[in-house]
Amino acid sequence: MAHNTDSTNDLDKIQREDHDDRSANVTTSNPSLYDKSQSLVDIANNTFKELCRTLENEQSKLMELEERRKKLQEEMQRLKQEIEEEKHTYRLNLVESLTENAEAMSAKSMETDEGSEIKNKLYTCYEADEIANATGTSPASYSADEDDNKHPNEIARSIQKKLQSVVAECVIEQCAYDEPALETEILDKPST
Repeated sequence: MAHNTDSTNDLDKIQREDHDDRSANVTTSNPSLYDKSQSLVDIANNTFKELCRTLENEQSKLMELEERRKKLQEEMQRLKQEIEEEKHTYRLNLVESLTENAEAMSAKSMETDEGSEIKNKLYTCYEADEIANATGTSPASYSADEDDNKHPNEIARSIQKKLQSVVAECVIEQCAYDEPALETEILDKPST
């Protein structure tokens, strides 16, 4: 039986050694698996952090670009408004200048003109009206759409002519109002 006890002890000893070998294998093999999995987790975490930083940088750049776009859009609107105001001011100044020039020319011509000149101007104004009525247009009509395609100097000349005719009519009417006898003399005077 002693032999039997020895063999049991031997069996226990072998099982213990076998168990110790397995434990040793598990502890020695686990660190390498743990290291590999831990390094993969670290790599994934680092990659994720880099992606987050890149995303934040791109978002901040996008926000900056959006702010710049808004500022540029506001600047563009402001410039458009300034251009429209300048166009309006230019047109007003042009009309004012042409009116002043027409008045000055009319006043100058009235100083040097004799009665026959006034009659000729009056006749010319009414003749232009008759021709315009025959063609279905009005000489005093003003179309901004038509003038937008013309050069500003052409527009200025056209407006100047129209203003001169209107001023001439006004001067003639004023003269007739101030001196009705003069108008009668002028109209009765034979033209040469």
